[in-house]
Amino acid sequence: MEETASPAGEPSVKAYRSIQEALNTNPGRMIYVPAGDYVISEKIQIRGDNGGLFGPGRIIQTNPSAPIVEIEGAAGVQIRDLTLTRAEGKMETGNEAVLAIKCRDLVLENLRVLDNRTRSAAIAVRECTGSRISGCLVRNYMRISVDDRTGSADWGYAFKCIDGTGIAVSYSKATLIQGNRIIEQRLLPTPEIMKQFDLGRFVKKNAQKGAITNQETWDREWTSA
Repeated sequence: MEETASPAGEPSVKAYRSIQEALNTNPGRMIYVPAGDYVISEKIQIRGDNGGLFGPGRIIQTNPSAPIVEIEGAAGVQIRDLTLTRAEGKMETGNEAVLAIKCRDLVLENLRVLDNRTRSAAIAVRECTGSRISGCLVRNYMRISVDDRTGSADWGYAFKCIDGTGIAVSYSKATLIQGNRIIEQRLLPTPEIMKQFDLGRFVKKNAQKGAITNQETWDREWTSA
């Protein structure tokens, strides 16, 4: 028998065709996500106040061009206890697992954010007030990227690097970040990893050396992208 309500009586995603439909049908309510895998190809959007998602389910994003959950312009939203991850072969992305923009009193609690390998942040909070991020695990959040400084007259080069952030908070106030674990197990800066991915190698240089770049750095061997 499908669970159509949580143990506390909140609506369950099992009663709907998708997580997004459950949220849209129940504005201002918490939606229960029972144990199991929930595969999505678009971002889950939360726009209304006092809603959110909770439960032991695992949400799997198959689209590397989209966040997993995006919360914007909402107050009192909670995301609790879920596992958020990306499909095998689709784990490298330029997007976040959780992106919150211009929210108030947001709660992100006991989340497991796994293999959201991004040059951005696995959890990003921007222009928010009164957010709490607690008890979350962020694991394997980094990717190989290019640090491109060719747009600056001071530097003038781009190089291969390990990039990514576990939790990023910007232009926000009254934020509590407590008891989280940020773990990277794949891309450690070992000699073997550096050699495998040519870390630190130039992939592009401007015609003219950057104003604050020393000659030794500028003369380093480099390859075209």
